[in-house]
Amino acid sequence: MLWAVRSADRPRVRSRVQFARECLRIPEGRHEGSLWRAEFQPWAHHLLHCMDTMGFRRFAITGCVQSGKTLICVVFNLLWHLFEMKQSVIFIIPESMMAEKKWTDEIKPVINKSRWLRKVAFGDANRTDLASGRGSKGGFSMVLRFANGTRLEFMPGTGSDAKRSSSTAQVVMKTEVDRMDVASASSREASAAQTSEDRTESYGDTAYIYEECTMTTVDGRINQQLLAGTNTTPMSKCPHCETFVRITRKDLVGIEDCKSTVEARESGTFICPECEEILDVEDRREMQGNALPVSEGQSVEIDSDGVPSVVGDVKLTEVMSFYWNAWDNRFWTTERLSAREWMTLYGNDLEDEDKQAKQKRWTEPVSALAIDVSSLSMEIMIKRQTDLPARMVPPGTKWVSQGVDVRETQLHFVVRAWTCEDGKLVGHMIDVGHIPVRRDEIGAKDGVLEALQILRDERSLAGIYRDEDGKQYQPGWTLIDAGFKESWIWEFTLDCASKGLVTWVPVIGRGQSDPNIRGTYRHPEKLDVDDDPTKRKVLWIGDQCHLRKSSKYDYVFSEAGVTQPPMYLLINTDEGKSFLRDGYNAPDGTNGSLRTFRSSSAEERDVLTKYRKEVMAEKERVKYVGGRGSVRFYENLSRAANHYGDCDNYACYAAQLCGAPVAVLSANAMSVRREAASAAATGLIKESPVTMPDGRAYMEVTA
Repeated sequence: MLWAVRSADRPRVRSRVQFARECLRIPEGRHEGSLWRAEFQPWAHHLLHCMDTMGFRRFAITGCVQSGKTLICVVFNLLWHLFEMKQSVIFIIPESMMAEKKWTDEIKPVINKSRWLRKVAFGDANRTDLASGRGSKGGFSMVLRFANGTRLEFMPGTGSDAKRSSSTAQVVMKTEVDRMDVASASSREASAAQTSEDRTESYGDTAYIYEECTMTTVDGRINQQLLAGTNTTPMSKCPHCETFVRITRKDLVGIEDCKSTVEARESGTFICPECEEILDVEDRREMQGNALPVSEGQSVEIDSDGVPSVVGDVKLTEVMSFYWNAWDNRFWTTERLSAREWMTLYGNDLEDEDKQAKQKRWTEPVSALAIDVSSLSMEIMIKRQTDLPARMVPPGTKWVSQGVDVRETQLHFVVRAWTCEDGKLVGHMIDVGHIPVRRDEIGAKDGVLEALQILRDERSLAGIYRDEDGKQYQPGWTLIDAGFKESWIWEFTLDCASKGLVTWVPVIGRGQSDPNIRGTYRHPEKLDVDDDPTKRKVLWIGDQCHLRKSSKYDYVFSEAGVTQPPMYLLINTDEGKSFLRDGYNAPDGTNGSLRTFRSSSAEERDVLTKYRKEVMAEKERVKYVGGRGSVRFYENLSRAANHYGDCDNYACYAAQLCGAPVAVLSANAMSVRREAASAAATGLIKESPVTMPDGRAYMEVTA
């Protein structure tokens, strides 16, 4: 009977969700002064509900910035333990100097918004600070003692371990944990992120441990804890296909071709990763509201009545980990996110902006494994402008080459003239630009073919490239990217071959960072030596490229009466991009150096600026690949367009076919390429109009 009376007098402990609804008032922003509601940020309700119901005492939390993460994950849980659970808390922060700011700017304003919190914290609802002693208005203390008998103790994550060994508490809260995941130079123990948990040892399995941080790297502590834990996240029901999906960065589309943030705001939209239907503003808000928290190993099933439920077992772990991203943040509109994503595509430091987007908006870790082995700046590229205007061929030009990148909306091109004096090969970019594809008027295929014909007939063959004496030049070899709609490109090259333009050929690029499987560039050791020339597949070997015969289109060419076999160039794109980058970094005028023309109009300045940004969009890395050692490769971490960079890569490889001694691999002597070319001259190509009498590739120059 006595037990029943005491139980009746004992106040009921409210769950986190109930405590938030009844006591937590928003300290600032659009909802300032309002009691917290789930509809403000649905992800926050799922987080608190999971904390209340999943039975864990250890939590790892990460999500996008500016979404209320600090308020919900840190401040609210501190207040719930201090004033609802009546448990003291040790708050681990990266540096001591942060303590006062955390208290005055983040914690105390929340307390002061609630009359009930002021009463239990300060002893009087009319007070707005601690009553007396250090920690009141007279000064700040690292240990704050509240009227209900609990304490909040700040501890730094830097310095000696002795600073963290003097106190214990049932609750440890760690913020910005990745900044503390390194032991100090003087410490013989592990990092503060780990040793701070010793403060709860006396409480055993009744202790609570929280870790919170914005996402950093793959190896960062918060990402490792996330993966080791339940890996819980909100999944939303698409209103179109009624599938529960997780929306990520790749589902924000429609911004790559925009010319400004204003246009990106209008064009950017989310799509469902399952049905690819557009998700408008109303769809997104509905999906945020109907989301369900799903952990690793679980899924969502919908019964015959249309009621969804989470099924499957949560994996065995001691950590409840939870994350959300920009899609879940109701403070950020789709228009704003689209504009920010556009900025990451066209900013000055593409890699850094992309890293910021991944970590701070999309809760994605960045890799720290690949090593950046070279740098290329806008300043360096600008300094490579010559005094020659666009389309002016420099004196002493021996070869002209062209690279073309094809897309459904436009094609890009780069034209280079090559001089070689005293053994110093220099590549001069004499033209760069794009031609629109009239997809909406005549269809994608006809539009692409029309644009290619315009490039060929109204630019390349129209005599617009001249030197100071008026002599006209045409690209000797033109390489056209066949990665987009291969059959369309072959149809165009067949048309060219029918007109005698056999040096307009497709190009296929392959990288080298992946294992030696399909899709990786593999350089042939020798030419095919089949007695029947028509059966040879490898027709010519260059430096990190080789010309191959296409068996697939051989019959088509024969039926069209074209005697030249259908050829395409297979290239090592990674080494080619290194040649391009090294060419700009090399001292001007030295062997392998590259230059651009001088812009003389606003339009040309804009094109050159875009060209430079696109060349810089990809970062050169060195990565170990099993069985191959360290290889150079490129990553476009920013998702920025790189069409002009690809065009220039193709133009440089096309120069090899023209006969220019381009040494893509610095370790390869030029004689290696020349020997391969000489060997090729003894094969099928020698008898074709593709080569000159001495075996070098054919380049037409008209007077």
